[in-house]
Amino acid sequence: MAIAPKSGCAALTLHEWVKKHEVDTGLRDGVATEVRERIKALGREVKELRQANEILMLARKLPIE
Repeated sequence: MAIAPKSGCAALTLHEWVKKHEVDTGLRDGVATEVRERIKALGREVKELRQANEILMLARKLPIE
């Protein structure tokens, strides 16, 4: 609480940064930032692949002229 005003940020913000650092360095349980970002990227990729599959399935149903 005493350090936050000296660093120019809110106490809660500083607390969240410390927690994030502790998780990332293994001092606290939780999902590391790098892993969380990778999971989000994979989720986006899955969504894109599902959309592509849907388009391909619809294209297969179209009559060939």
